[in-house]
Amino acid sequence: MEHIKDYEVLIRKIIKETVRKELEESELLFQSADSILTEKQTAHLLQVKPQTLATWRTKGIGPTYIKLGSSIRYKRQSLLEYIANNQVVTSN
Repeated sequence: MEHIKDYEVLIRKIIKETVRKELEESELLFQSADSILTEKQTAHLLQVKPQTLATWRTKGIGPTYIKLGSSIRYKRQSLLEYIANNQVVTSN
């Protein structure tokens, strides 16, 4: 009986975390173009690791960013433009 309660607690935690992640993802989709995103949100939106963004910054490539003290932020509109400008159209 004790194992069943442990599993119930674990399942509740997994469901709670899954719902939280889904809500965060849907919020990213519906934010206004002038929203400011954190590095973590940006990485999620671009489907890259935050470390990839840091590497791009040191190489002077990737989307434009804002530096506020030691924090890095990205304008959502800039990210959308970056995505659009890096689209590759194949001829078929």
